[in-house]
Amino acid sequence: MPSYDSLARSASSPVDADVSTVTSRPVSYGVFLFGLLSLVVPSGYSIGPALLVLLSGYGLLREPRTLLRAPRKEDVTVIGVMVGLAALLLISLLLQGDAWQTTGVPIRLLLAVPVLLLVLSCPPLLGAMWGGLILGSVLTGSWAMWQKLVWGVHRAGGFTNTINFGDICMLMGLMCLAGLGWAMSQAGKMHEKPLYDGPRSALPKGHYVVI
Repeated sequence: MPSYDSLARSASSPVDADVSTVTSRPVSYGVFLFGLLSLVVPSGYSIGPALLVLLSGYGLLREPRTLLRAPRKEDVTVIGVMVGLAALLLISLLLQGDAWQTTGVPIRLLLAVPVLLLVLSCPPLLGAMWGGLILGSVLTGSWAMWQKLVWGVHRAGGFTNTINFGDICMLMGLMCLAGLGWAMSQAGKMHEKPLYDGPRSALPKGHYVVI
């Protein structure tokens, strides 16, 4: 585990101003849309991530050093696992002779790597994640009740299959329940907070209060 001093030094290193001012707000938009639209519009789970992938590509083209120096040792381990798993899946698909359409999972894992670099270098606001998740949960629950009570379907499935729809609905509800406890503990402490900042999340950083 890294020492507190090393974390303090890494937290004090500034994020590149150009990338930060260009992408910090859009990154928050992408995180917000991911929670908001995942289950209430066709392929809604792709809209927010697609924006984040485009932003990460832009950041890598414009200021690659800023994104590449963002991860710490723990983050590099996570990235290595993601890349390794994607490589194993691709090798397995090639050996089995599966159709190219089945490469969606490993490709998504690989695309998640630049997105993680983007989130580490320009952390989105925590309110973007909670706002999208809360509104998305309300809309998803309303959509499920409409399908069940108005359309009379046996099991609500949204725009996907019933199992995925139910599992993701339950996950969103549990995350909101967990966030409720956090929100109650933050009464009177209204600060803008990044969603994720790796091991630096216990340290203050600039005008953010990082959690």
